[in-house]
Amino acid sequence: ALFVAFAFPSLVSKGVLGESAIDYLSSSGAEHVLLDTTISTSSTKVAKSPSPLKLPPGPYLATSSGNVISFSTVYRLYSDDHDNFLYGSYEPNDGTGSYTAIDHRFPGSVFATIPVPSRLYSLYDTRPFAGFRVGVKDLFDMKGLKASGGSLAWQSIQIIELGGVLSWEDFNYPFNPRGDGYLSCSASSSSSTCAVAAYDWLDYAIGTDTGESMRHPAAVSGIYSQRPSQGMISLENVLPLGFATNTASIFTLQYMGMISRETRATHFAKHWYAPSLHQSSDITGLSPLEVPDNKHYPKTILYPTDYLPRLVSTWAARYGGRFPPIEAEFRASWATYDEMINTMPAYNAVMIYDIRTGGLPSYREEELNVGPNATRLAVPSPRAVLLALGICTIFACANFTVPIGQVPYLSQVTFVEEMIPVTVNLVVRRECDFVLYNIIKELADVGVLKAVKTGRTAFYKF
Repeated sequence: ALFVAFAFPSLVSKGVLGESAIDYLSSSGAEHVLLDTTISTSSTKVAKSPSPLKLPPGPYLATSSGNVISFSTVYRLYSDDHDNFLYGSYEPNDGTGSYTAIDHRFPGSVFATIPVPSRLYSLYDTRPFAGFRVGVKDLFDMKGLKASGGSLAWQSIQIIELGGVLSWEDFNYPFNPRGDGYLSCSASSSSSTCAVAAYDWLDYAIGTDTGESMRHPAAVSGIYSQRPSQGMISLENVLPLGFATNTASIFTLQYMGMISRETRATHFAKHWYAPSLHQSSDITGLSPLEVPDNKHYPKTILYPTDYLPRLVSTWAARYGGRFPPIEAEFRASWATYDEMINTMPAYNAVMIYDIRTGGLPSYREEELNVGPNATRLAVPSPRAVLLALGICTIFACANFTVPIGQVPYLSQVTFVEEMIPVTVNLVVRRECDFVLYNIIKELADVGVLKAVKTGRTAFYKF
């Protein structure tokens, strides 16, 4: 028999289940409704539990076999209309801590469905991440699931061991919900960021960043993200692009409970970036991290008209005059750069810069990015040695993407005026992540940073 069960074991006063709710459950295929002793009803169509159910509060699917009734959590299915997920997954509650992939689509739809649990299950759970809905980039190993690394080939065989190279182009490119719906999602964490910008039911998404993979997607979708100080988070069981320069962080904009939209990133990061999860210096080649959580804020704000590197002389002094191992595309310009124009006081400041969108749209169709009314991403300033996004990849510093507003543009797709997010990037020296989070929280508290929402516009229009 098919049951639906409701349990609210920690309620101070009894809940009430109305007749209309019973009728709805019956019309959905439930043959019986089982209520905990904490819930009352006048309906004669339900069964009452003889004793309190020892379950977290929330709805349950109950199945009976003989004299045994088994309970399972239930999920609401959402359609991934922006094509951001490979598949949805759920916990089967089998005691193994594993996840199970779900291969399901609504009739007539080509998009995967994503199972999302009720927040009631975590109503009295005091753990810092209780009830959070989190999307995970397809580079992280999750027990019971296959990580593809964005490659169908890698998902099928251990292609790296055969001398192959990872590719993330096997899967469809996700859709950015902002503006006309045909803007770029940018770099390799694009699905994570555009999912957060699209769906109210998603609280966070986890991505990785080496050169720009979190900060650029966050900029074009108008949400909060960060490249943390190098070494802040272990990448064990993650497919990395580069062990010494790859790192992980989160995307967010959502509101839940007493945590404001503007400060959800702070809440998550201060619990996730625990010292026990810091990378070893053997991997990063850097000193062990000591991350203060205080309000010793920088006294200087830098706004570069170009961008500023610093590295070569320090590396040479430490490693017998050798030139540092710079990526091939930057090697020639770094070899001739005069880094002595930069001084140590610059590292005790916060730097603010535009991520090179300039308030212009960048479309997913390359030909639409030609001309003065659009932009290509990842194009450096004419006089710059490298993209500003590359600074913290080289220096191991912390770089935050923060949404501050939106501007109109004439869409080359819909031919009407749409809105595009505007963000700034904030950079502080390595280990100052929590200090910068505290700055962001105070800016939110006084109303400088506003709430971000999902959908076509990042902010409400007034």
